[in-house]
Amino acid sequence: MWQEIAISVIGLYALFYIGKSIYKNIIRRSQTDKHPCCGCSGCSSCKKE
Repeated sequence: MWQEIAISVIGLYALFYIGKSIYKNIIRRSQTDKHPCCGCSGCSSCKKE
């Protein structure tokens, strides 16, 4: 019983991590694709555009 709960928690954490990575790398990057550094405000290449 406790093993099934532990596997379920690990599985849910893995799905959350994968979903967060997909959102961060694909969806959010497409919104800020105009800048070469994807929204970084500290470099000089963003300030040129």
